[in-house]
Amino acid sequence: MINAGLADQQNRLTDERWPISPATILKFFVLFAVLAFILRIFYARHLFEDDGLWFTAAEEIVGGKALYREIYFDKPPGLALVYAFLFGGFGAHIITVRLFTIAYSIAISAVLYLFGSRLYDKRIGVLAAGLFTVFSTTYTTGHVQGLGTDFLMALPYTAAAFFFTLATRDSAKPSWHAMIGGIL
Repeated sequence: MINAGLADQQNRLTDERWPISPATILKFFVLFAVLAFILRIFYARHLFEDDGLWFTAAEEIVGGKALYREIYFDKPPGLALVYAFLFGGFGAHIITVRLFTIAYSIAISAVLYLFGSRLYDKRIGVLAAGLFTVFSTTYTTGHVQGLGTDFLMALPYTAAAFFFTLATRDSAKPSWHAMIGGIL
């Protein structure tokens, strides 16, 4: 359990010694975007175990078929619908999915930055964002972490935890923060 008073005191002490400007944070996020691109783009041509299932279901959805009625699909609809949305807007190619995964990992990193900087300080937020950018790409079960159910749910879960934390701290609108966290 973190004492909010001590965490705020730590924020004041650490921010005075090594302040991080908004321009520096922006530079870090540009670096994270480039790093995520480099780490993930080499796997863009590979279709992994479940990617083929979601890819095929999404192509059929874009073609006008109804999920579960006209397409045999024994998984929850989330990923098939995300793939279909991407294919409808940008074309049915695995590069589309991989580029979306890069952008999505940066969005998760941004929420982790907000979470870390709000709880501790900006350096911890940057560290959390950077670690997620690298370690969400590392080798797991035979391939990099692609766009899977767990990765798709990381953003709403992280944002929900952030809003619940805001609700428990000295917040002007704790009921709104708790409600948003519950919705996510």
